[in-house]
Amino acid sequence: MRKKLAWLVVVGIVLTFPVFGCNKGRQADDGKLSIAVIPKSTGAEFWETVEEGAREAAEELNVDMRWEGPLTETEFAEQNRIIENMISLQVDGIALAPLNRVAMKPTVERAADAGIPVVIFDSSVDSDAYVSFVATDNKLGGRLGAEHLISLLPEGKKRVMVMRFVQGTGSTEARADGFIEKAKEAGLEIVEDPYPADATVAGCKKTAVNTLERLVKDNRLELDG
Repeated sequence: MRKKLAWLVVVGIVLTFPVFGCNKGRQADDGKLSIAVIPKSTGAEFWETVEEGAREAAEELNVDMRWEGPLTETEFAEQNRIIENMISLQVDGIALAPLNRVAMKPTVERAADAGIPVVIFDSSVDSDAYVSFVATDNKLGGRLGAEHLISLLPEGKKRVMVMRFVQGTGSTEARADGFIEKAKEAGLEIVEDPYPADATVAGCKKTAVNTLERLVKDNRLELDG
């Protein structure tokens, strides 16, 4: 229910703007307005849940929803290609979860120049060429995560590691920044903060294992959290 409500807000924002933009749009064959939703990937359970919520909201608002995204969260060129394609199709609006703050900036601005309103969700983009930004407070989330870890650490234990995700992704960068900020305020030492070998579960596991192995001295893991 919550995911559908969130998408009702996102799609509703997009629908507010075509009337005022210069884009006439090209409606779907059934006469409905067309909204492109472009996630970070289509190969993860999280984004499958996002798709479910978007489709429920689109049905309730009676719009045609086009769902297309890259397979993994490192395919910047593919996400840009999808955005360009949606511009060519003259969709009435775009909801985009940018893979990278910088890499997606030019295509977001081209969409805006074409009169297509863009709503950014989940992660930020280094541009103001969008009509709204919908996301959780990721920096606060990182700080709350650090607070919880601090509450679990025995007294005197201060060496911690932060496992990052895709470099340049606004949401995960903000969470890591919030965590590190709070951890340092509490006097913790960030001994490692690696990015994974690739943006997959296997890549994250591999990087975590390799990092932990480097922290083993005399058969003892020199890490507290």
